[in-house]
Amino acid sequence: MACWKVVGGADKGGILVRQGQALASPATDERLATDSVVEELQLAGDRLNYQLVKGTGPQTGWVSIRISGKDLLVKTDLPSAPKDVEVAAILSTEDAAMSSPAPLKPSQSAELEASSGEGVVESVDDPASGNGVSSAAPCAAPESEDSRPGCEAQVTELGNVEFADEEDDAAEAPSAPEPETPPAEVPLPAAEQSAETRVGSQVEIRGLKSKPELNGRRAVVALYDEAAGRFEVKLEGPMADDRVRCKPENLLLVIARQSTKKLEGDANFKEGRLDQAVACYTQALQEDAKGDVELAATIHSNLAATYAKKQDHVKALEEANHAIKLRPDWAKGHSRRGLSLLSLGREAEAQASYIQAVKGDPVTESYLAGLGQAT
Repeated sequence: MACWKVVGGADKGGILVRQGQALASPATDERLATDSVVEELQLAGDRLNYQLVKGTGPQTGWVSIRISGKDLLVKTDLPSAPKDVEVAAILSTEDAAMSSPAPLKPSQSAELEASSGEGVVESVDDPASGNGVSSAAPCAAPESEDSRPGCEAQVTELGNVEFADEEDDAAEAPSAPEPETPPAEVPLPAAEQSAETRVGSQVEIRGLKSKPELNGRRAVVALYDEAAGRFEVKLEGPMADDRVRCKPENLLLVIARQSTKKLEGDANFKEGRLDQAVACYTQALQEDAKGDVELAATIHSNLAATYAKKQDHVKALEEANHAIKLRPDWAKGHSRRGLSLLSLGREAEAQASYIQAVKGDPVTESYLAGLGQAT
């Protein structure tokens, strides 16, 4: 059998490994480290069932050898000397190959997996995590936009928060390294900052005249220049390496808000109680999300994921459209819509939705995988 070397995932600690061939199958807790060498047990299209020969990560599993034309693994020779005995043992193992599940369908995309991400069903905000909610929760739901299940962002005066796991855990976009702090711009001690905004706070840029194209963008406060009275913020999303200096009045603090019913929905979604998840999300929408655009959009996104899991792609599309109406630039919402359209056989429209998702977040591999399916 051929051997492969892992060349992708250096910025994420390795590449995602799944227990089965399908992109919707459960992911393993550990990633397959970059530079690891694996033996090919089975190759199905771009999906490789492997046995670990050299390096760190799960001993066996399924990985994608490429995503959207980008190689994650390349063929290589067997590792030398120190591993000869180990390799021989591996090559003699005939029953290591995993069974091949049914071909992936659009509706089985990892986007339907409950994992912590941007919003709700992607934990359904993140139903997968179900933090703080009993598994016996009476309702059911998907994931939240905040990395903490059930937390949605609410904007208040003075001055971000996906489900996404398609092929790769989409919520794991690489973050830009923190530059060294310039002598004149040291982080302001917490005691000296305003009660609302401080280093590490998540904010939304508003009313910026010098760069109006940044208005509405999310960012994290990185530094405070006490002498100039300016905050330096690091942009999130496709311009994550960019920083901009803003006056306090140009920043709106984003405050996380919890919804118990949403958390119950997340827990039910994770356990496969989809009807209960719908009930909980609907209740959360009616009782907790009034006047809160962030929370409402996330719950609609989770409902879209739940209906998609139920194979009701018409309702899933309706919920995705609601999420996009509330947050037009939210990549997750466009991704949800793309999945529903793809499942309904409307490839051209699905492609347009995935293009919008990739424009908003070009580093999430699940969006790239969806675009590849729709193209």
